Amino acid sequence: MGGWTYRSRVSSVLLFILVLFFSSAFMIPSPALPDPASNQFPPTGKVNLNGVCALNAWTAWAVGDVGTVLGFNGSSWSRRPSGTGNNLYDVTATSTDNAWAVGAEGEVLHFDGSTWTTQEQLTEEDLVSITALDPSHIWAATGGGSIFFYDGLSWSLEACGIFPSLSDIEALDVNDVWAVGTDGTTARYDGISWSRADVLPENGLSTLSGCGQNNLWGLDTNGEILRLVNSSWSPQHHESEVVVVDVLAPDFVWAVDTDGSILVFDGERWSIRHRTGLDGVTAIAGLDADIAWAVGQEGDILSFGMEGYQRQSIHTLWYFAEGSTAHGFEEYLLIVNPNPEPVEVSITYFTNGDTYTKPTFEVGEYSRTTIDVSQDVPDSDVAAQIVTSDQVACERAMYWNGRVDGHCAPGQTYASPVWYLAEGTTREGFEEWICLANATGLPAHVTIDYYTESSVVKKDELVIDPWSRSTIDAESDVGKADIAARVTSDVPIVVERSMYWDGRRGGHCSPGAVAPREIWFLAEGSTSHGFSEWILMLNPSSETARVGLDLLTPAGLRSRMSFTLEPESRFSLEVARYFQGDHATAIFSDIPIVVERSMYWDNGTGRAGHNSPATDDPRNTWYFAEGCTDYGFDEYITIANPYETSADVYVNYMDSQGSTWGGILNLAAYSRVNLYVNTGFAGRDASISLESDLPVVAERSLYWDGRGGGHCSVAFGP
Repeated sequence: MGGWTYRSRVSSVLLFILVLFFSSAFMIPSPALPDPASNQFPPTGKVNLNGVCALNAWTAWAVGDVGTVLGFNGSSWSRRPSGTGNNLYDVTATSTDNAWAVGAEGEVLHFDGSTWTTQEQLTEEDLVSITALDPSHIWAATGGGSIFFYDGLSWSLEACGIFPSLSDIEALDVNDVWAVGTDGTTARYDGISWSRADVLPENGLSTLSGCGQNNLWGLDTNGEILRLVNSSWSPQHHESEVVVVDVLAPDFVWAVDTDGSILVFDGERWSIRHRTGLDGVTAIAGLDADIAWAVGQEGDILSFGMEGYQRQSIHTLWYFAEGSTAHGFEEYLLIVNPNPEPVEVSITYFTNGDTYTKPTFEVGEYSRTTIDVSQDVPDSDVAAQIVTSDQVACERAMYWNGRVDGHCAPGQTYASPVWYLAEGTTREGFEEWICLANATGLPAHVTIDYYTESSVVKKDELVIDPWSRSTIDAESDVGKADIAARVTSDVPIVVERSMYWDGRRGGHCSPGAVAPREIWFLAEGSTSHGFSEWILMLNPSSETARVGLDLLTPAGLRSRMSFTLEPESRFSLEVARYFQGDHATAIFSDIPIVVERSMYWDNGTGRAGHNSPATDDPRNTWYFAEGCTDYGFDEYITIANPYETSADVYVNYMDSQGSTWGGILNLAAYSRVNLYVNTGFAGRDASISLESDLPVVAERSLYWDGRGGGHCSVAFGP
């Protein structure tokens, strides 16, 4: 954590060499910020879905227009951040931590088990299809007739020259890859080179699907199902026109026809499994003979198997690993609905194997609601999963000991097998608790690596039962030390960290980061008004990180701090040693790191504090679910503009009664502003939406009892 002056700094300084410059000397080159013009995110309304793939009963992916990526977690589909606004046309996966998607203008996305990230652009042509055998044998095809190959390290252009335009590509084996052009032309790769196929169906081919050598199927341009048998295409003589097909084995094939009928082939004959009446199906992915998904226009998703079929909704999922209504704690869940229609909400609470699902309720349009968790789950340590029918924003606030202090955290919209926590200490007077939540039907086998000032301490594996939570006392693992942590699990989980000090006079909480990044932003920050500020950084890699910090003040860019961060180390930077005043911070590193910020103050009644994780991506839209300007609360919204041009930010307040216009804020280049909400929206619960013409970052700070207590939270960007 960012500690007090009595803490030893000698060993930290040996790990972390800090050089402060107010000139351009030793400046770390700043990585390129996201392009403001293209940094748009998928709308909450319906969009066409173009591709789908499935790995197991709890892992499936679908992609679609305007950068839409949807993930399936075993019970429902939810939107996942993609980082692009380009249309996505196809998706494939080899494991739960290796998936790829391709789309317009050469867009390539990769999923590493935690997040989807954009890759280097391969071409200006649209990438229309992708196929993978394993992590080092992946092919992608463009609408312009080009074929790219990924060998596990990099992409390369393959010599082909056969197609004026491509529509599909399918790999059966490393020496047996097929491609089809929009003119019906087919070609085969034999492990050495591409060559035109000798035999072409009478009506050409439009799409391919296969599984293993000598098991290639396709559709001709009339929707006839064909199978390659003894080097010739054999019609399967099905009576209806088929639009998509997925081959799982020689004796099992899924297909959908133009009438929305689900067709299956069992090795001997075709039959109609279900009649759905759904048209506009664009892709199908079968898991086995019992489970498959089809996607289509306007965001339609069908799930079907032996028992029947159902149309599945795209939900928003929210997770909270921390939570308690025992030990003197109050807990509240805050939900804001920024949509023009009411949203249905379902909350499932889980402790150690016990679950309780709150009856479904609605949050009205442009409004917010507050849930007192003690009314649902009294006197219990509790985690929560929130499922909503449309996009919302959720936070959790907790108070203790008569609200002497409190902490707040945004919900996480997905679980992950890896989490990082940059902040932490178990030094004298401090408690640190790592909260783990398993919202799956499988046991989670979890390990924790603690990064101290001198070594990495590994915790023995622990098991978290399905639909349960666990709290780890960090001191029991590492003793007295400043620490960061990496948490890994064999199934996706959710991780938060809570810290308390001075007999729980103060405390703060933060969710983990799912991956290190090269760019981070902190909208809030101050070394004035009685605040002390600490920026916490973790370098989990085996390489030294060269890091630069830019301070963005109300007057613009102030200075750059440049330094190195040793491998597998963490450090607490006391900002007041180098700068006095209000500011935001942009952090750049030549290798990925993890960043948080802690702030402390004392109004004469004892030390209070709050913490927030850094934001890795400026957005045009931000939502805050929590907020209050009544009952002695003071609310501040801090917004930072990291770009070289000014930004206009439109503010809307929301409470249980609806929405209220809050005006326009202008942010100069490389600057930050602080909005005191009590002035414009006094005496109310105050959720907030921000809409900006340029991507910005935002946080909210809330104080009460004359700053006797306070908490801070980063905004949610859809």
